[in-house]
This record gives sequence, C-alpha cells and structure tokens, in this order.
Amino acid sequence: MFLMKKVMQKICIVGDPEVGKTSLIRRFVFEKYDDKYISTLGTKVSKKTIEYADKDTELTLMIWDVIGQKSFQSVHKTAFKGVNGAFVVCDLTKKETYNNLGFWISTVINVSEAIPFVILANKSDLKNKITVNENLLREALRTYNIPYFLTSAKTGENVEEAFKELGSLILERKITVKVDKDSKDILLDEMHKVQDEMISNFCNMLGNDLEFTMSIVRNTYKKMNVDFKNPSPKELLKISDRFIEIVNDYKGKEYSKKANRVFKNILKKYGI
Repeated sequence: MFLMKKVMQKICIVGDPEVGKTSLIRRFVFEKYDDKYISTLGTKVSKKTIEYADKDTELTLMIWDVIGQKSFQSVHKTAFKGVNGAFVVCDLTKKETYNNLGFWISTVINVSEAIPFVILANKSDLKNKITVNENLLREALRTYNIPYFLTSAKTGENVEEAFKELGSLILERKITVKVDKDSKDILLDEMHKVQDEMISNFCNMLGNDLEFTMSIVRNTYKKMNVDFKNPSPKELLKISDRFIEIVNDYKGKEYSKKANRVFKNILKKYGI
C-alpha cells in the first residue's frame, strides 16, 4: 500500500466583521451553513485534511478564524505568527469590506512575511445586493497579485475549490503577494499616511484657520464620494487633483504649481 506524505500547515482567515469568515469555515470543514452571525472573540481553530493525489500528499490545514476588529492587534500578532497561508475575505454586498482588504493583507504580512494569499469574495448568492463587481476584484488582483474566488458559504459555491487552491499554493511554495520591506507602504491600510501628508500640506498652503480648511477637506471627500477612513490609491489621486484646483482658486497659479509638486512627491514616495 502506497503511503502519502503527511503535512500539517497553519492558515488564517481574516477580514472585517460579518463578511462570513466563520460560515465559510463551517461550510468547508463541516459542510454546513448557519445564517446566524456569530462574532468570533479572539481566535477559533478548526482542522480539515485534503488529499492531493498529484502531489502524493495529505495536507492537514489548521484553520485560524481571527477576530475581525482592527483594534485587536495583540490577538492578531499571536494568531498570525507561524502562519503558512491566508484567506482575506470581503463581502460582495459591502464595498467598505473590499476597501479594507489591504489592511488585512498587510497586517498578516507584517507578522508572517511573504506567504500565499487567496481573496474570498463572499456572499455571491445575494445577486441583487452586490456592490463589488469583478472589475474591482480584478483591480485587487493586479494590485496585490492575489487570486480571488467568488464564494457563497450558503450555497457552497467555490468554497472547497478555494481551500484546495490555497493548500496547493502552500505545498508549491508559491507566494502570490509580492511585498518586501520597501513596498509595504503601498498597501491600502497605509493610504492614511498619504492622506495625512496631503491634508497637512493642503491646510498649510491655504494658510487659513484649521477649522476652515478641514471643512473644505470634509466637503471635498463628501462631494467626491471618497471614504475618509478607507481611501484607495486611485481615489487619493483624484483628491490630490481636486486639492490642487482648490489651492489655485484660493491662492493663485504659483501656489497651485507648488501644490502640484508637493502632492506628486507625496504620492511618488508611497508608490502611487
């Protein structure tokens, strides 16, 4: 009798609260679905074995379901230590969870360094409520070089396939996200650093009181429909252009030229 090589690897599944992380694990491990939202406090660990006949390997995945609150950094560091691969999950009906993918990717990488990732775009069964289309997912693929699956914990769509894909990437040691120490700031969770520098320089250029300039900033974000907490690189480019126009309106052409140089340098520094 031929014996398969046995391998055990630790993976984690991360993302915002209520994107369906626990439900996806239940679907994969127990082949069950529960539509009741259960908040994961800290971490929860499940286990399942996958056979890869083409690799003569029996892979046991230790699956860490990690709390989806950004503020629990100490819990995250413990959970991500020694992880071999990760799923990052967004809810197709909530665009803000898509915008937060970068935060979760970089949070894991800051502890684990480079590992294979797979994006799970969950709740594909809620077709009438979907706000994250495949164009956005393809943009995430280009930004992070991470494959994605449209999944549904309810119907089981692509759940097993996604877990098998991550397992395969781990066994083949394929790193799907290219991040090094110099490029970590490119990830979306670091966009607030770009934003802070842009706003600070914008306020200084206008030279008025902070309350006045920040009211302009708030109105600019609102009119351009940009989420202040989760701006994308593309959105910050648009904000930059609008700030330059405002500087020109208030201070004239020479100041707008200066603003153009300053904002370009900020964006360049962060790889945008």
